[in-house]
Amino acid sequence: MDAAYCVAATHCSEVCGRCPAWVAITRCRGLRGAPLARPPRQERLGIKWSPAQLALRWVLDHPEPAVTLSGMNRMDHVNENIEVACATEPGSMTGHEQAMVDAIRERYREKTLVECTACGYCMPCRQGVNIPRVFSLYNDMSVFDAERARMFYRRVTNPDEWASHCVECGVCEEHCPQGISIMERLAEAHEALLAEDRDG
Repeated sequence: MDAAYCVAATHCSEVCGRCPAWVAITRCRGLRGAPLARPPRQERLGIKWSPAQLALRWVLDHPEPAVTLSGMNRMDHVNENIEVACATEPGSMTGHEQAMVDAIRERYREKTLVECTACGYCMPCRQGVNIPRVFSLYNDMSVFDAERARMFYRRVTNPDEWASHCVECGVCEEHCPQGISIMERLAEAHEALLAEDRDG
């Protein structure tokens, strides 16, 4: 339900709606690979659906896809998805739910530090910087859990992929469809991700 993915998904649904009837449309990563199942810190929905359920309900509310794929690794995930699927038909979301989606989308937008969609057009970086990953962790630091994001940058991400290797050649910015000031934002991200956690 974040802005970039929501807009892209809506556009794809409109395109798919113009496909011949014999073309079966499959939608995957409906929860953007799980992050949408975690609300921003201190976020409370005020409705019966969890963030994951509401996100899946938004996907199922669109009539175009014949199949929606949702990753599940526990039986309660299966049961939760079945519950949502049984309660959701295209066009069944209430006005209140739609308004809630809009409010949550705006909440994500406010807390997102870099409007990177991880399209990968900036890659490969000649210096080995994993630009999408750096920005993803930088955003996770703001939206979800700062300490966890910093830990993933310091201990899980290959140091050869750190933003500190950027030499500001500018090639990545020439290819970025979002017009992000990548060189400047990489420096900010690296500093923030290596800073001591101040949230505790």
